[in-house]
Amino acid sequence: MKNLNLNSQNQQGFTLIELMISITLGLLVIAIASQVYLTSYNTNTVQKSSGDITASSIFGIQQLESHIRLANMGNNITRINEKTPKGGIVLSQKNVKNIGNDYLTKGGSFSDRLTIQFRNITGKTITDCEGKNIANGGRVIESYFLADGDLKCDASQNGIANLGKGAQTIIPDVEAFGLRIGAQDATGTAYMKTDDYKALKDKTDTNGNITALKPVITSIKMGLLLRGDKPITGATRENFTLLGQDVNKTSVPSVQEKYVRNVYESTSYLRNARLN
Repeated sequence: MKNLNLNSQNQQGFTLIELMISITLGLLVIAIASQVYLTSYNTNTVQKSSGDITASSIFGIQQLESHIRLANMGNNITRINEKTPKGGIVLSQKNVKNIGNDYLTKGGSFSDRLTIQFRNITGKTITDCEGKNIANGGRVIESYFLADGDLKCDASQNGIANLGKGAQTIIPDVEAFGLRIGAQDATGTAYMKTDDYKALKDKTDTNGNITALKPVITSIKMGLLLRGDKPITGATRENFTLLGQDVNKTSVPSVQEKYVRNVYESTSYLRNARLN
């Protein structure tokens, strides 16, 4: 039998340099794969978040707009303001007797409240914002507000007894909700905060005779800052404009969190409110 002469010079492994190069290449491959994964994940998250925001816009906002247009339905008085009995936009206890101040319409911040009322005179059963049936002839009060990161609605039929009980989410993931009163007079329509509207008076001459009545409410302009439901990586916008006001991390701290966001604004005209 031949003896095998195993020479140590023939038993060669990786040199230190070769090992370092291999490790470096391996780390580079891992880094590239990780970046591809993160980019793909971020792209998918952005697309899904944008889709979720679009879905909220299509369904929730359309429902909100349709109910705003019903405000003041069934009221014989069509020139409405904060003193109108059963006026469609609830700004005072003259609109709804004994309603709490917390439920009055307030516009001018990024967490506003819109409270409306109407009577069902359609001749058929319709639903309120909580999904409950309103019989023909029934009256409903609906109050829209932000809570727990969602736009919610609180409804009470034929009185105020059920306000504050069982509010339902109308639009999820809303970071800001603002509104402006559409005040119309003979010169046109101006959109303003609720306090500015309530401060308006009838115009009078030097003798105290009324020369022009206070503008009436004929429309509501609203704005929402909608957010996706999943966080993303990378840079995101932190500054937005909502109804002419800057939304940033100072006014709405949550905007510094990394989510996809969209601003939505619209104007809804009340069907049963007019200047003349």
